[in-house]
Amino acid sequence: MARTWKLEVELHPTNDVRDYYCVEAFETVRRGMRNRVLHFALDKPLAADSVEFLCETISAEITSLVDRTVGRQERLAL
Repeated sequence: MARTWKLEVELHPTNDVRDYYCVEAFETVRRGMRNRVLHFALDKPLAADSVEFLCETISAEITSLVDRTVGRQERLAL
């Protein structure tokens, strides 16, 4: 069975150049190009509201990706 989509979320730690966490999310739909769909920073140290924001953002991206691919296909089949 072919893959419909793939979502990759990367959390890059702080380093000598930047003093914040870098978050990037990439999506690949079917055999298309890998596209960066999110890119933002989170302060160090991670506060509870930053972690909650990160979880909500990733959840929203997954929901959007499902709706745009599998969800739309399922609705069209009805």
